[in-house]
Amino acid sequence: MKSLLATRVNIAVQGRSAGSPAVAGKMFTMFTVMVNSHKKPIPALGYAGNWAQLHTASILSAYKLRRNVKDCYQVLNVDPESSSLSDVKEAFLRLAKEYHPDSKSPTADVRKFNQVREAYQAVRADLEARHPHLTGDSSMRDSQLDFDIEHTAPQHRQYLEFEGIGVGTPSQRHKHYQKVRVQRAMNSVSERRMERLLVNEETSALVSLDKKAAKQIKTSNIMDRLVEDLIKDAMNKGEFENLPNKGKPLPDKTRWCPYWDVGDHNLNQVLVNNGYTPEWIQAEREIRSELRDLKDDLLKARLKLGPEPLNEFNQNKWRGLLEDFMESIKSLNKKVERRNLLVPALQLQIVHFRPEREIEKVLKEYDKLEETKIKIKEEKSREMQQTEKALILDGQLFAKIGDKIFQRFFFNHRE
Repeated sequence: MKSLLATRVNIAVQGRSAGSPAVAGKMFTMFTVMVNSHKKPIPALGYAGNWAQLHTASILSAYKLRRNVKDCYQVLNVDPESSSLSDVKEAFLRLAKEYHPDSKSPTADVRKFNQVREAYQAVRADLEARHPHLTGDSSMRDSQLDFDIEHTAPQHRQYLEFEGIGVGTPSQRHKHYQKVRVQRAMNSVSERRMERLLVNEETSALVSLDKKAAKQIKTSNIMDRLVEDLIKDAMNKGEFENLPNKGKPLPDKTRWCPYWDVGDHNLNQVLVNNGYTPEWIQAEREIRSELRDLKDDLLKARLKLGPEPLNEFNQNKWRGLLEDFMESIKSLNKKVERRNLLVPALQLQIVHFRPEREIEKVLKEYDKLEETKIKIKEEKSREMQQTEKALILDGQLFAKIGDKIFQRFFFNHRE
C-alpha cells in the first residue's frame, strides 16, 4: 500500500546558504510535489554551514495530517466516495494491529500508529459530517473509545483451569470455583431430596411442604455431602446391621496423638482399608524389598563359598558376585531418584545406597553366622565329651557293682 506513513530519512545535500531564495523555493516545490504524489516521506530542510540534512520529523511537527482529509483516506487506503464507517473502522484496526508498538510485529512503529489514528479520526469526522444519518449511538460509542489495540482482544477467551470460572488472580479464581462447586453440590442434593419426596408423597400440598424443608437443608462441604449420601445408601442396603461393636462406645482412635483430627483419621483409615497407598510409599516399599532380596542372595552365595581362606576359583566367583551386586545397586539408585521426585516433602527423600556399605553389612552378617556356627559346634563337642565321660563313669560304676555282687555271692556260697 502506498501511503504517507513517515519514516526517518537523513540525506546530505550540498548547496548554498539557508537564506538563499532559490534553495528555499526548490525545497518548497519538492515538498508540495511529494505530498501530492504520496510516493515517499515528506522531506524537510535544515542547514548547518554549507551542508543540509533532510528529516521527516521537523516537517511532521508542522504538517498536520488530519487537516488534509484526502491524505487521511490515502493513509487508510479506503475510497472516500464508496467507503462506509465500518470499512474505515476495519481498515484502521488492520493498520493498528500492524503498527501498534505492543503488537510485537516487525512493522511496529509508534510514529506510523499515531498517523493512522489521526487519519482515522479525521476520516470518521468527515464521514459523519457528510452523512449525518450515521451519527447515533454506535458513533457516540466509537468516539468515546480509546483508539488502542487493547479493546480488540477476543472477549470469548477463558482460563483452561477451574472450568473457566472466576476472574482475577489464580487464588481468587480458585475460591470462586470452590463456591460454585459447593453450590452445585447443594443443588444436586436438593434435587435428589425433592425427587425422593415426589416419589414417596402423593398429595401436592405435602410435596410443596417437603420441598421447602429440603431447600432449608444446606450442605457446607462437598465431603460432608458425599459421606451423608454414602451412609444413607449403606443403611438402605443393611450394611449397618450386626456390627461388631454395636451398643458399645467407640474406641479412641487418636489416643496416640490427641491433636489429630478424628475426621482425617477416619478418612485415611477408609483409604487404607480399600487398598489405597500413595505412589511414593509403594515405590519405597519396592525399593526396600529389592534391596533386602539382593543382600540375602549375596549372603547365601557367600555361605556357599565357605569360610576363609578361599581358593582362587572361589575368589574369582566372589568378585563376579560383587560386580553383579554393584550393578544392581546402581539400577536401584535410579528408582530412588524417581521416588524422590514423588515425595510431598523434602525430609521424606532418601539418599542413594552405597554398594561398599551394603557389602560390609552382608559380610558382618556372614561373620555373625560363622561365629554362631562355631559356637554351636563347640557346644556340641562339649556335650559329646560330657556324654562320653558320663558313659565311662557309668561303666566303671556298673563294673564295681558287678564285682561286689560276684564276690558276695561266690564267697557266701563257699562258706
